[in-house]
Amino acid sequence: MLFEGAIERGAEVEKLSKMLGASTESLSQLKQVAEIAHVSFESLTKGFRLMEKNVSLAAQGTGNAAKALKELGLSASELKKLNPEAQFEVLADSLNQVHNASDKVRLSTQIFGKAGAEMIPVMEGGSKAIASAREEADRLGLTLSETSTHQLAQAHEAMVKLKMAFQGAANTL
Repeated sequence: MLFEGAIERGAEVEKLSKMLGASTESLSQLKQVAEIAHVSFESLTKGFRLMEKNVSLAAQGTGNAAKALKELGLSASELKKLNPEAQFEVLADSLNQVHNASDKVRLSTQIFGKAGAEMIPVMEGGSKAIASAREEADRLGLTLSETSTHQLAQAHEAMVKLKMAFQGAANTL
């Protein structure tokens, strides 16, 4: 069961890496950051997807995030040039400078969508806290390389096919 969970997590990280354009190493480390903040990995990745979309729209001068980024003193076009992990860290640093809780929730929601409020605990302490948690994930052996996630995804696929074969065999009995 322990190995099956690890295989599924590895396959999930590989899939998300392809969807988000973030490295498997960063995503597996950010999973640890989210868990420490009591935020689901699903919420984190939803926030990431919306962050990328909203930063792209803001760089074109449209969307709610354009106003939020301007209010935070950030250039959407410069932010768009960064990889998703770096975008997240820049936003974490900027949002940590917002001291009014209502404003922080409003700005986070404009950037990260419905997951915005959930992202606040993950970003607490800014990029330094995120870097520290990522280093801890590395020390604990939780960082997954691209090669590792690919192998875990292949193992996951093989397990799914094996389960299907057993199901097929059971159906013929």
